[in-house]
Amino acid sequence: MSSNPNNRRNLIIAGAVVVVIVIAIISFSLGGSKSKSSTTTAATSASQQVGLSTTGIKTAVDALGRGGKVYWLGPVQGDQYTLVSKANGQVTVTYVPAGQDPKSNGNWRAVGTYPVAGAFSVTKTAGANPGSKLVTNSDGSIVVYSDSRPTNVYVAFPGGNYQIEIYDPTPGAALQAATGGLVTSIG
Repeated sequence: MSSNPNNRRNLIIAGAVVVVIVIAIISFSLGGSKSKSSTTTAATSASQQVGLSTTGIKTAVDALGRGGKVYWLGPVQGDQYTLVSKANGQVTVTYVPAGQDPKSNGNWRAVGTYPVAGAFSVTKTAGANPGSKLVTNSDGSIVVYSDSRPTNVYVAFPGGNYQIEIYDPTPGAALQAATGGLVTSIG
């Protein structure tokens, strides 16, 4: 294994992503959390995971009580959305293309919102690592990515305590979304 700090960071990030996916799969297989809110339960439970409309995703986010601090890339004509909320505060919105079954866990665009104290500074520091690239958007938000992982980028806003991860299976599409002003909060 290389002693390059960037390789270690990439391995740690990749490992964290794998852990999150495994936890999500386990949560889904166990039926998710049982909540009094049927909208939140439907959005987070695999046995009841449903595609939500634009209005439905906004209602589900409101039910979380986070004051709109769940990020996405805006509505896409014909798509449905799923919302997964974890006890640690991480929330993922997945875009389900028209005609696809939300329960099939396809390889689709997803936007994760992760609570991170000092997210802007943390993300900016990651952008200074060898192999990482940092872009500053016109709104002051920053985007960090690596050419070795063209499907994932990380975004943070000044003064915010959330790091946003955009995944898109089409290489370069996540970067285009992150630098194109599409990252907004739901609500």
